[in-house]
Amino acid sequence: MSYAPWYLQANKLKYTFGADSDLVLGEVEETNGEHTIHIRTNNGEKAIALQTILAQSHNGLRVAVTHLDGSPYIGLLPPPRTAAEFLTLAGRALQGHPYFVQGQEIHSGAGLIFSKTIVQFPYGGLGRPPFTFFNAIVADAFKDVISQYSDFAIAYATSP
Repeated sequence: MSYAPWYLQANKLKYTFGADSDLVLGEVEETNGEHTIHIRTNNGEKAIALQTILAQSHNGLRVAVTHLDGSPYIGLLPPPRTAAEFLTLAGRALQGHPYFVQGQEIHSGAGLIFSKTIVQFPYGGLGRPPFTFFNAIVADAFKDVISQYSDFAIAYATSP
């Protein structure tokens, strides 16, 4: 059986970042075979941080962060070079998020700590039987949608 990886990636975004009341995640749009999900917010600081830390294209899904009216934010930052830079951006992107507990520097890089929460949603996709679900600890789902960096490691954990 197969599934559309962009569909699963979109659902991971919806069930992680979509829980943030500052964000509105739209449906996946297809244009010329390219799949895009729009994340809309009027919080400019959060938008620029999101544009910087989210994987901009992963598993065939492109991520676009825009104003609520659909106009683009200008000012994409360069990728963080250190764990401290990443934690500053992650703190802005996750500020007020109900699943986010804290970020901290650790010996190997950056650590993001999330609440003990399970996300569950239908897999969807092609050829999957009905009622097939994706289940994950929320920290693992965030790991799948946030960019990875070669200069430092990012650890994802659950609060005790």
